[in-house]
Amino acid sequence: MLPKNVRMRRRTEFVQVTRLGKHIVTPHFVLQFQSEQTGINSNNTSNYALGVTASRKIGGAVQRNRAKRRLRALLKNDFIQKLDIPNQNKSYRLVLVARRKCINAKFASLQQSLMSALRIPREYLASELNEKYLATKHK
Repeated sequence: MLPKNVRMRRRTEFVQVTRLGKHIVTPHFVLQFQSEQTGINSNNTSNYALGVTASRKIGGAVQRNRAKRRLRALLKNDFIQKLDIPNQNKSYRLVLVARRKCINAKFASLQQSLMSALRIPREYLASELNEKYLATKHK
């Protein structure tokens, strides 16, 4: 299980990430992420929040729970070190939305999908920091 101070629990948090955040689609899941500049008001003690969800499109309760368990296991395996967030002073929210292929996929392929999907938020957040730096430098 993910630590309590990191978990997203409220529907409003998930909806906010879906509406205001960026989306990355992989064969096994959809990664949604949102940074502080796009509207997070986080009262967490940590600088990130993680959420996992699965819709009824995947199947019944057993399939949905299996998909969520597999995605949570991905997040537990040294996830924070692999994420390598460029600016630790900002808050981030990440949501993994399970897709049907997640249920029967090999765990190694899930890990590979996660690592390739995480490259984009890192690049986006790094470019966001560079733009902010350049904007303040030229004033």
